[in-house]
Amino acid sequence: MTAALIDGNVTGNDTGAPTPPESGDAERPRRDRDGEHDPASFDRLVRSGLAWSVANNAIERVVTLASGIILARILDPKDYGVFAVSLTALLFLMALNDIGLSLALVRWPGPLDPVGPTATTLIMAWSFLLFGCFIALAGPFADAMGAPEAAPVVRLMSLALVIDAIGAVPTVAITRGLQQNRRTVAEFGGSIIGTPLTIGLALAGFGAWSLAWGHLAKNVIATALLMGLSPHRYLPGWNGPHARELLRHGLPIAATTLLSFGLLNFDYLVIGHTLGAVSLGLYVFAFNLSSFPVTVIINALRRVSLAAFSRLHHDDLGLRSGFTRAFALTVAAVVPISALLVGFAPDLIHFVYGSKWDGAIDVLRILAVVGGVRAVLDLSSDLFTAVGKARWTLAIHGLWLVVLIPALIVGVDLGGIEGAGIAHLVVALAVVLPLYLYWLHRAGMAVGAFCRECVRPLIGGVVLTVVAIGASRLIDGAFGTLALGGIFSMIAYLAIVAPMRRLVRTPEPEPAPGTP
Repeated sequence: MTAALIDGNVTGNDTGAPTPPESGDAERPRRDRDGEHDPASFDRLVRSGLAWSVANNAIERVVTLASGIILARILDPKDYGVFAVSLTALLFLMALNDIGLSLALVRWPGPLDPVGPTATTLIMAWSFLLFGCFIALAGPFADAMGAPEAAPVVRLMSLALVIDAIGAVPTVAITRGLQQNRRTVAEFGGSIIGTPLTIGLALAGFGAWSLAWGHLAKNVIATALLMGLSPHRYLPGWNGPHARELLRHGLPIAATTLLSFGLLNFDYLVIGHTLGAVSLGLYVFAFNLSSFPVTVIINALRRVSLAAFSRLHHDDLGLRSGFTRAFALTVAAVVPISALLVGFAPDLIHFVYGSKWDGAIDVLRILAVVGGVRAVLDLSSDLFTAVGKARWTLAIHGLWLVVLIPALIVGVDLGGIEGAGIAHLVVALAVVLPLYLYWLHRAGMAVGAFCRECVRPLIGGVVLTVVAIGASRLIDGAFGTLALGGIFSMIAYLAIVAPMRRLVRTPEPEPAPGTP
């Protein structure tokens, strides 16, 4: 079936055979003209995309942080627990919603035009099926999570599935082009509407409903803007060979994403079912706060890293060098964030959020370290996907979940929400990190090189934490501790990692063989 682009551009015939994973020759002349294969031009493109991605995440996280502080003062842990149940349901469905096709399309070697209509059809059909199923299953799910009052909120949040499906392929087009400036505009526009709506409804006494309606409104506005700004928007179409090829690449990614969901959300199920909505609310608060700063870094990187690694797929030296730099700089960026949370957790919660959240202090310190480890592992997963080894991530995550489930059950039973955090940390460091390092070596990465580059930030993180804890004991008042202690801690850290600034500079291209 021939499908036309909504924006009027010619899509080409959608009846041909799918582009094989190792081809894409027809697009190479265009890419050469655009400078994609020129190292300097490619590096500038990645830098621009990364800069906009960081700006996007920074703006979004600042808005989220400010609104989170306000909402934490208005709402209570039980409200957060009820919302966490609905958000867990949504994240579970989102893990399945595009059948892995979004990431498969990002690394698709040929142009999007031939496969875009078929991908749109697959994603939309599957999304509506999931939406209908979960509308019916919302009640049993909420009961299992220990918060039956969350069922109607779950049904409302499920609408985000359809919204996400509508914008999936246009968003892929933006990501493939490293056009993160357009994504920044769209997501900022969503925040402008969704955040005030959430706060207004919370002030009006709507509790967990305020979070749900605000989340949904943000999705609607951001998706509409993404579709308007995307260079490609496709009407549904169908081609059997394309569908089979897309599913062949997408389903392993979807399975990996689903396992990642289990890794990040099975603790919610255990805590909600065992300890109830209030403990779940405290844990979710700590988990979100611990993940919040690291997410600024890793989300910015992941919106660029997969596309960048995919373009370097056939350049072994460039891929190895690029990943080593990305890995080391990611560690250097996330370590101080995690260390600051560990050192200043009591002062941060007392000063910013209020004493009703004191029950989250200890688990926040544990989860802050978990968040840093997870950021590095996520970057490694992007490399595996980019080089066509998504099944490696699937295998690692499968084993991770198998080990984590009993660890969480035992941890919650013995230590409550703090036990859940310890279970996460022990499994990540003792089981998962060594597995990732082994498979990175199998993928041809210079494991020794990027591990050596990580020594400075790890030492700096220890020093930062010691300075932060010392400042919290010597300086009176939470504000003074956060302000002065934070400055002294970061100075100590930056003094140790300063030599790593060489990794930020663009490496000089190696001369061709025989060149003097």
